Amino acid sequence: QKVEMKAGDVLSMGPSAIHTVTCRSDVPSLGIHVYLGKLAETERNLFDTEREVVLPFTDDTFNAMVDEIATA
Repeated sequence: QKVEMKAGDVLSMGPSAIHTVTCRSDVPSLGIHVYLGKLAETERNLFDTEREVVLPFTDDTFNAMVDEIATA
């Protein structure tokens, strides 16, 4: 399911939701994620959509993906 959002929109997703976010504009966008519960104690995954692999959500894997995107 695709959802297009604009400034001020809010989307609530359940605990098992899998999602990806894309900015379709040349203008940078910012998003705020609000999580409830003990996020650091919740097992989560990252999905590398370029390589089609699932990675454990750790600071190292997250920062490596951010660095890769920033230098692309």
